[in-house]
Amino acid sequence: AVKQAAVADRLLISKTDLADIDTSARLRARLEDLNPGAGLYEIVQGDIDPALLFDSGPFDPSGKSDKVQAWLNAEAHNHGHGHAHHDHHHDRSRHDAHIGSFCLTFEEPLDWDLFNRWLMAVRASWGDRLLRVKGVLNVTGESQPLVIHGVHRTFHPPTLLARWPEGDRRSRLVFITRDLARADVEESWKQMMEEA
Repeated sequence: AVKQAAVADRLLISKTDLADIDTSARLRARLEDLNPGAGLYEIVQGDIDPALLFDSGPFDPSGKSDKVQAWLNAEAHNHGHGHAHHDHHHDRSRHDAHIGSFCLTFEEPLDWDLFNRWLMAVRASWGDRLLRVKGVLNVTGESQPLVIHGVHRTFHPPTLLARWPEGDRRSRLVFITRDLARADVEESWKQMMEEA
């Protein structure tokens, strides 16, 4: 259940009429901490807008530049201070002892072939530990941002957005992982760059 809540796009809480106020508040706080980027909705006596259930396919970034920032999870990438090729992220979104999230931010445009080789290596090495990966990339030679997202070893085809969200052209890649150290992912990128 923790894994499902950690990677969900939206979280629905039902049976709140059967729980006391403190229990409901603790559950809501836990879910918000577990997945701050997900929409959180309370369902009272089965009353639910069907759109919450039926508009729940995989994220389709086409024409949704304004929603990409929320999709990437503002906590993960609006951290503020940069480094040579990525930002570090204080892991305030620790989900439990095994699940964590972090964001890599790349200041310069990425070479797609190099980046894709690295991402394939990450998926091959740690695919079972990648609960979710999502990102907006500034790719050399592209004027539009490229969106990627996947779960474990399965990734949707990359999609070009119509425009950059909020004009920020840095590449941002969010990882939600189980038992995968951020340092290992960063080291794999460093090794790929050294071999290039």
